[in-house]
Amino acid sequence: MNYLRRTLRRRRADSERGAVLVEAAFVLPVMITIMLGIFEFSLVFKDLQTTYSATRSGARIASAEARNTNYQTSTVNAVSTSLAAIPKSNWRELWIYKADSAGMPPSGNFTTCSGKCVRYLWDNSSGTWVKQTGSDWPATGANSQYACASGPDSLGVYVKVNHPMISGMFGTTKTLTDKTVIKLEPRPATSCTG
Repeated sequence: MNYLRRTLRRRRADSERGAVLVEAAFVLPVMITIMLGIFEFSLVFKDLQTTYSATRSGARIASAEARNTNYQTSTVNAVSTSLAAIPKSNWRELWIYKADSAGMPPSGNFTTCSGKCVRYLWDNSSGTWVKQTGSDWPATGANSQYACASGPDSLGVYVKVNHPMISGMFGTTKTLTDKTVIKLEPRPATSCTG
């Protein structure tokens, strides 16, 4: 009788070990996929936060220096400094534009830069932003930019970068974009008319 009990206990233990192995075979791939997803999307989130920071830095500089003739250079430099955490080979586009009431460029989209908009593309071979299209805005002329406190214009900065996915389980590349729209810094009241 004791022998029979011991044999049944041993078979039950062997059976439970086999069940645990089968359960692990089902659960392990799911757990690995979840862990890879957490890792992959945390890197995407990090690059997205860097992109947010870059547009805000560029917009602050552009807003404060909009009447200077080199405000675009200062804006490009501020964006580049903020994007330093993302490899330069992943940088794609930078726009500086006069924003409409919806925060969009004059064309109404980020495919065509026309009017009061300047578009730069990143050139990996030269390691610089290359001005592509658009007209300089805001200009330094007295009537070309309205920055008085009673109704300043708005300026937008748009940045586009690529994030290469490491595992390839969730695609190969994720395109990250952000725009920041900010009102131009008001001029001193003594230089405003009306």
